[in-house]
Amino acid sequence: MLRELKEHRMERRLHSDQIFHYNVHWVGPEGIDPDTSEEHRKYLARLCKDFTDNMISLTTQAIRNRYLLHDKLTEECLQHIRLCQSKCAEFHGRTETLERIESYLLDTSTAAPLVVHGISGTGKTSILAMAAKLCKTWLAKTPKLVLRFLGTTVASSSVLPLLQSLVHQLSMLDNQSLQAGLTVDLLKDQLNLLLKQGMAECPLVVILDSLDQLDTSHNGRSLMWLPVHLPPHCKIIVSSLPEEKYEAFPALKVSERSKRNYFLTRKGLYRSRTLGERDAHSIVSSWAEKKRNRKLTPPQMDLLLSTFRKCPTPLFLKVNARSSGKVQQ
Repeated sequence: MLRELKEHRMERRLHSDQIFHYNVHWVGPEGIDPDTSEEHRKYLARLCKDFTDNMISLTTQAIRNRYLLHDKLTEECLQHIRLCQSKCAEFHGRTETLERIESYLLDTSTAAPLVVHGISGTGKTSILAMAAKLCKTWLAKTPKLVLRFLGTTVASSSVLPLLQSLVHQLSMLDNQSLQAGLTVDLLKDQLNLLLKQGMAECPLVVILDSLDQLDTSHNGRSLMWLPVHLPPHCKIIVSSLPEEKYEAFPALKVSERSKRNYFLTRKGLYRSRTLGERDAHSIVSSWAEKKRNRKLTPPQMDLLLSTFRKCPTPLFLKVNARSSGKVQQ
């Protein structure tokens, strides 16, 4: 087994630069004894130096690669991807809503963004995360996907850094060396230009969750920066809370934004509906399955669903399912 490890398995697994060979005499039962053997002292000194030098080299290379590969834009994209994955991991139901989003993505006649709106806790973020995951299976051709959960990072909390990030990513996707502008108006023009990169063989999908989470700087919630007419093979999906105090949704409902630009028609609006009781039961059962040998008792499930009817939202269900009393093991 030792010979198999040294002569075959290590050779297959490791690069030749990472395999060091030493010749040293094995002495008596001690094997290696630096206290009595000069040869052994030199052997151990060389072994330690080789190990240290190699680890420093590998660490330095890893740091250099991190700076090369994980620039500011890459880190920004990765944060939103991780959030998307975490939301999808606990997603259940909402078939009707997802089918509506799928129909929008497949509808070549629609040239306006799709708006998903609903009160807090109705699962808009999870729905858009799942749409981002499924759009590659819904569309016949693999799309270019740009995803942002607004308010979850510094670069997605204000309209100026958000547009700079979007323009930067879209320009890279289109292999352009476009320099991100310094004003919202310039960035808006660049964004409209870059959205034209969508093609039949590679459509473009942009998903922006929680427009209401933008701060008020540069009139970000007025949404004057959001394209009102989309080029062919480009789709934009956005979400927002409906309350007027957040400003975003009232801006989405305005039919005429200027003399030359028109925004979404009522057909473009879609409300994120409350959960049905069947979906609620399925979600709770799925959560229970993830806890090994745990489940809600029938009385606990009945109590949970009876309270759920008063506020049929995913957030309410999640909070109450985790605090509904003792869990049977």
